[in-house]
Amino acid sequence: MTWHDRSDKDTDAPPWTAFAGQVEVDYATAAWHVENGRPVHAIPFLRSAVGRLGPTYSRNAALYRARLAEVLMKAGAVEEACASADAAQGMTSARLLERLRTVAASAELIDSAATRDFVEQMREFGVTAKKGKAA
Repeated sequence: MTWHDRSDKDTDAPPWTAFAGQVEVDYATAAWHVENGRPVHAIPFLRSAVGRLGPTYSRNAALYRARLAEVLMKAGAVEEACASADAAQGMTSARLLERLRTVAASAELIDSAATRDFVEQMREFGVTAKKGKAA
């Protein structure tokens, strides 16, 4: 974040600072929190990244929403995770489908109306839960 904040003033700034915006910084910060076992701390950064993406980035938005759903599931926010993952539908990429499978696998482990509905919607979308790979 220090490099990003100084990128327009510091000639020693790494090359990535020329193209990385707040979305990328928020997403990377969220990834750091998740990797360090702090999914709750990652959520605001993922929400910010999703919120900052414009309408022309629909594929990235779907991927980011699916990632948000994974992290929400890890943090125990099951209903919001299902809603976020549901909003990620509509794109077809291997990475997106993998993330949705992971969320569906976690949802299958929880018996609630929201998770049952979500898992059923995923099946209708062609996404089956990945056995043994929960978020």
